[in-house]
Amino acid sequence: MISMARAAARTRVFAGRTFRSFAQVFAIDLRSLAAFRVILGAALLLRVLEILPNAAAFLSDEGVLPRGRFGQFDYADRASLYLLNGTPCFAIALLWLEGAGAICLIAGVRPRISAALCWVLHQSLVLRNPFIGSGGDVLAPLLLFWAMFLPIGARFSTEAVLAEPSAPTRVLNVATAGLLLQASYVYFFGAMMKTSPEWAVDGSAVYLALHNDAIATPLAYVLRGYVSVTQPLSFFVLWLEILTPILLFAPVQTDRLRLMVLPLLIAMHLGFRLFLDIGLFWVVSIASLVVFVPARFWDALHRPGRRATVAIYYEGSCGFYRKVVLLLGNILAGPTVSVLAAHDHGRMGALLTRARSWNRRFFALLTAAWTPARAYRLTPVAQVCLAWVLAFCLIWNFTGLRGVRRPQSLIAVADVAGVFGLTQSWGMFAPRPHVDYVLPVIEGRLADGSVVDVYHHHMAPPSYQWPAYPAGALGSSDWTGYFDALALRLTRNREAALLDYARYACRDWTAQHPNFPLREVRVTFLIGETLSAYASDRNAREAHRFACFV
Repeated sequence: MISMARAAARTRVFAGRTFRSFAQVFAIDLRSLAAFRVILGAALLLRVLEILPNAAAFLSDEGVLPRGRFGQFDYADRASLYLLNGTPCFAIALLWLEGAGAICLIAGVRPRISAALCWVLHQSLVLRNPFIGSGGDVLAPLLLFWAMFLPIGARFSTEAVLAEPSAPTRVLNVATAGLLLQASYVYFFGAMMKTSPEWAVDGSAVYLALHNDAIATPLAYVLRGYVSVTQPLSFFVLWLEILTPILLFAPVQTDRLRLMVLPLLIAMHLGFRLFLDIGLFWVVSIASLVVFVPARFWDALHRPGRRATVAIYYEGSCGFYRKVVLLLGNILAGPTVSVLAAHDHGRMGALLTRARSWNRRFFALLTAAWTPARAYRLTPVAQVCLAWVLAFCLIWNFTGLRGVRRPQSLIAVADVAGVFGLTQSWGMFAPRPHVDYVLPVIEGRLADGSVVDVYHHHMAPPSYQWPAYPAGALGSSDWTGYFDALALRLTRNREAALLDYARYACRDWTAQHPNFPLREVRVTFLIGETLSAYASDRNAREAHRFACFV
């Protein structure tokens, strides 16, 4: 009996230690979730603002990919709200709605509902046009999916300010594990796909990436001249991505290891932003990394024992004033603010009574609508469903590696999983960075025979010379990605896609220059290539002619 009791006690001790280690690794501090929410919302808002000027071109039937063409590119099974209507006004309305959801996400107004709204709309955006976007557009819906099941508004939000303070400072469930693991997939599986000698042997991968003039910023032109710097950077990026899951999920010294590796990963993404124009992947990735920030970091920022140095008074009879003051105080000064009812202080109460404004009744009406949501907990059924999603994402990423066969049972549900944005691949710069790049020249011929620059809407002929910085020639990373796919990556029905673009170019020119109709459009691709001997070849060209019938 004594031995059995000892064995049971040891089992309980072991189980307790295992749970504490699991909690240390997979629990997320509520303040980290709040920072994640704000950064991700800002990234979504920036994405909306980025694509909004080109909504008609990329998201409507008047653009480069009409809905009727989806069947030719095996996209007929895609489910996107943008496919409900093909007008530019409808696409712009959906973008504005996503922008509003992103603002609510930043401010913490009904954050889980805002996350669900942004998830649906952004996934619809991704599915509408596969020729545009970056890794950030793939990662953002995945992060939003897990955010819908987490208390992302428990701190630094309107809900957190107005609700009663909660005792727990961190959350642990299947959704936290899913979010943390999803953030790590980008690095580990991305590294596993970098199988070329340029990454692991000669270290020329960063050199090749910086020589892709379609995405290279002016700073890249400076750095790529130093092979002694780019070579160790290649090895650094590869091994940092390989070691990231080991360091982030280490069961011992978890906080210290995370505080060591997170600045390196964030610095890597900032380097991407400074040297390569690859969209908003960098800021979405930083948002995913913030969830790993341990509690000790936030505790150091908000040291206990600080006395209030600012006092804000509100009219005690107006609930809306109280909520505005609470929110303002939390944003501006945090724990150094005291929020007090003026009627409890004679002098301040008298001042506010004399200054009572005419719009008090209007604010009283808003008070009823601005109330915090109830506390949220995952049900057992939700936990089981999310565990299945977690397992699917892990297996999908693993079976996407070279030499690993993807089971038929997984392929059978791929279409459904793709609608939810769960099918993912992190092959950026894998197995090696692209060595070819393209610059389009869109020449138009008017009815009188004169030649114009159709893309830039100039009445003068376009230049066929490579500019000093080709990455900025198109003015948008979406156009850069689109022409890259059109000229170099698309293998099926390429002529049909070129024809769609030519028709769009004719319509777009005619809409802006109705007195100068186009008779013909010539699409020429200037193709550059980075050679293995640290040289470049920019002599290749490819031209296509199309008649305009607008």
